[in-house]
Amino acid sequence: MKILKFVNKFLVCLLILFTFSVDNLFAIGPSDYILHQSLTLAEKEDGINGKLQLLRDRRLTNDDIAILQQHDPESALALKVNSFHPSVIRLVNSRNKIVKKISLEKLYANIETKKIKKDSHRIILITQDFGIGMGSYNGPITKILVIGPRKMSWAVARNLQTGHLELITLMRSLKTAWDFSAEKNDEKDILKVSCRFDENAKKSGFTTTYSRYHYLKNKWVLKKRSEDLLWEDESEDGKLPSVELFPKI
Repeated sequence: MKILKFVNKFLVCLLILFTFSVDNLFAIGPSDYILHQSLTLAEKEDGINGKLQLLRDRRLTNDDIAILQQHDPESALALKVNSFHPSVIRLVNSRNKIVKKISLEKLYANIETKKIKKDSHRIILITQDFGIGMGSYNGPITKILVIGPRKMSWAVARNLQTGHLELITLMRSLKTAWDFSAEKNDEKDILKVSCRFDENAKKSGFTTTYSRYHYLKNKWVLKKRSEDLLWEDESEDGKLPSVELFPKI
């Protein structure tokens, strides 16, 4: 019986050691990935000290990324993109310990930050390119990353009209655009316009929706307004319609 207990304890110790070793190996950098981008985090700006790291498949070169950004299906096929690992975001604390990892959909991405309120943390924007070189509903999609001492997740907003939580997804394409509002210098909302086919829209066959995301008491809230209208961002530069068309919060 004593021998059995000893063996059990030994196996548990091995399991703990193996887990610790793998975790620290990944903290240094797995052999399949290289560091693509790093953001230093500070308690004052982000609520946590540490780093946010974006990793990409080490076989994927900058030249490969430039080719993918051209959205040419034949070139992407020649690169054998299906053989590459998708990019990964990992949150590392001040002790160089990984808090959490999130696998992304695309092979490369981009990290940006934005200050939206004078007295709040900056927000972290993660953008992936879903463009295919054609179509009205394809393009780069940006999500807001929420981080904390023990967490990392995608931001959601509570729809003030329905009460439901909605994932915040911000696309730029022919029929979708978004930007930060410039109505107030010390407080910025996110405005998004999207146009979708709607067989019930008798006038144009499309419904255009104007959405406003507002950061309120450390949480996002959302309000929408829709109309029977065909809207397109022909330049695809993210330029929005008049701010007067968006609902107030």
